[in-house]
Amino acid sequence: MQQYRVLVLLGTRGPMRSSDLALELGLLASGITRIVNRLIGAGYVLKQAGQKSRREVIVTATDSGLALVRDALDRRREELSTLLTVLSAPDRKALVRASRALASALDGDEDLGHRILTNRHS
Repeated sequence: MQQYRVLVLLGTRGPMRSSDLALELGLLASGITRIVNRLIGAGYVLKQAGQKSRREVIVTATDSGLALVRDALDRRREELSTLLTVLSAPDRKALVRASRALASALDGDEDLGHRILTNRHS
Protein backbone atom coordinates (compact mmCIF):
# COMPACT_ATOMS: atom_id res chain seq x y z
CA MET A 1 0.00 0.00 0.00
CA GLN A 2 2.82 2.42 0.85
CA GLN A 3 4.44 1.72 -2.52
CA TYR A 4 1.22 2.64 -4.28
CA ARG A 5 0.90 5.80 -2.20
CA VAL A 6 4.42 6.81 -3.25
CA LEU A 7 3.45 6.30 -6.89
CA VAL A 8 0.26 8.34 -6.45
CA LEU A 9 2.22 11.21 -4.87
CA LEU A 10 4.76 11.15 -7.68
CA GLY A 11 2.01 10.92 -10.26
CA THR A 12 0.07 13.86 -8.88
CA ARG A 13 2.93 16.10 -7.79
CA GLY A 14 5.78 15.12 -10.06
CA PRO A 15 9.34 14.35 -8.93
CA MET A 16 9.90 14.70 -5.20
CA ARG A 17 12.80 14.59 -2.78
CA SER A 18 12.87 11.31 -0.86
CA SER A 19 12.82 13.30 2.38
CA ASP A 20 9.57 14.99 1.30
CA LEU A 21 8.05 11.61 0.43
CA ALA A 22 9.02 10.31 3.86
CA LEU A 23 7.52 13.35 5.56
CA GLU A 24 4.33 13.14 3.51
CA LEU A 25 3.84 9.47 4.41
CA GLY A 26 4.99 9.76 8.01
CA LEU A 27 7.96 7.46 7.45
CA LEU A 28 11.60 7.51 8.45
CA ALA A 29 14.24 8.01 5.77
CA SER A 30 15.16 4.31 5.97
CA GLY A 31 11.55 3.31 5.36
CA ILE A 32 11.18 5.45 2.26
CA THR A 33 14.54 4.20 0.99
CA ARG A 34 13.34 0.58 1.18
CA ILE A 35 10.07 1.44 -0.59
CA VAL A 36 11.82 3.43 -3.32
CA ASN A 37 14.37 0.64 -3.86
CA ARG A 38 11.53 -1.89 -4.29
CA LEU A 39 9.83 0.43 -6.78
CA ILE A 40 13.11 0.87 -8.66
CA GLY A 41 13.47 -2.90 -8.83
CA ALA A 42 9.96 -3.15 -10.31
CA GLY A 43 10.75 -0.42 -12.84
CA TYR A 44 8.20 2.05 -11.45
CA VAL A 45 10.51 4.85 -10.24
CA LEU A 46 13.97 6.29 -10.79
CA LYS A 47 16.14 8.17 -8.33
CA GLN A 48 18.92 10.64 -8.94
CA ALA A 49 20.97 13.14 -7.01
CA GLY A 50 19.46 16.59 -6.68
CA GLN A 51 20.79 19.46 -8.78
CA LYS A 52 21.14 21.84 -5.83
CA SER A 53 22.66 19.34 -3.45
CA ARG A 54 24.16 15.96 -4.29
CA ARG A 55 22.91 14.77 -0.87
CA GLU A 56 19.30 15.19 -1.98
CA VAL A 57 17.69 12.21 -3.66
CA ILE A 58 15.02 13.02 -6.23
CA VAL A 59 12.48 10.28 -6.96
CA THR A 60 10.59 10.27 -10.27
CA ALA A 61 7.86 7.93 -11.48
CA THR A 62 8.60 6.12 -14.73
CA ASP A 63 6.05 5.80 -17.52
CA SER A 64 5.31 2.29 -16.20
CA GLY A 65 4.71 3.64 -12.71
CA LEU A 66 2.40 6.35 -14.00
CA ALA A 67 0.51 3.83 -16.12
CA LEU A 68 0.05 1.57 -13.08
CA VAL A 69 -1.48 4.43 -11.08
CA ARG A 70 -3.66 5.51 -14.00
CA ASP A 71 -4.94 1.95 -14.50
CA ALA A 72 -5.67 1.51 -10.80
CA LEU A 73 -7.56 4.81 -10.64
CA ASP A 74 -9.55 3.90 -13.76
CA ARG A 75 -10.51 0.55 -12.21
CA ARG A 76 -11.57 2.30 -8.99
CA ARG A 77 -13.72 4.74 -10.96
CA GLU A 78 -15.39 1.88 -12.82
CA GLU A 79 -16.03 -0.05 -9.60
CA LEU A 80 -17.41 3.03 -7.88
CA SER A 81 -19.64 3.76 -10.84
CA THR A 82 -20.98 0.21 -10.69
CA LEU A 83 -21.57 0.48 -6.95
CA LEU A 84 -23.41 3.77 -7.34
CA THR A 85 -25.91 2.20 -9.74
CA VAL A 86 -27.35 0.10 -6.92
CA LEU A 87 -28.13 3.18 -4.84
CA SER A 88 -31.51 4.81 -5.10
CA ALA A 89 -31.68 8.34 -6.50
CA PRO A 90 -32.26 9.85 -3.02
CA ASP A 91 -29.31 7.89 -1.62
CA ARG A 92 -27.05 9.08 -4.48
CA LYS A 93 -28.11 12.69 -3.79
CA ALA A 94 -27.35 12.22 -0.10
CA LEU A 95 -23.94 10.80 -1.00
CA VAL A 96 -23.21 13.79 -3.24
CA ARG A 97 -24.17 16.18 -0.41
CA ALA A 98 -22.00 14.30 2.08
CA SER A 99 -19.07 14.23 -0.37
CA ARG A 100 -19.35 17.96 -0.95
CA ALA A 101 -19.51 18.61 2.80
CA LEU A 102 -16.39 16.51 3.34
CA ALA A 103 -14.55 18.24 0.49
CA SER A 104 -15.55 21.62 1.91
CA ALA A 105 -14.34 20.63 5.39
CA LEU A 106 -10.99 19.55 3.93
CA ASP A 107 -10.61 22.57 1.66
CA GLY A 108 -7.87 24.81 2.95
CA ASP A 109 -6.97 22.43 5.76
CA GLU A 110 -4.07 20.48 4.28
CA ASP A 111 -3.08 19.28 7.73
CA LEU A 112 -6.47 17.61 8.26
CA GLY A 113 -6.34 16.00 4.84
CA HIS A 114 -2.80 14.77 5.50
CA ARG A 115 -3.79 13.28 8.87
CA ILE A 116 -6.74 11.48 7.28
CA LEU A 117 -4.66 10.15 4.38
CA THR A 118 -1.89 8.93 6.67
CA ASN A 119 -4.29 7.58 9.32
CA ARG A 120 -2.95 9.97 11.96
CA HIS A 121 -5.60 11.52 14.14
CA SER A 122 -3.55 13.66 16.51
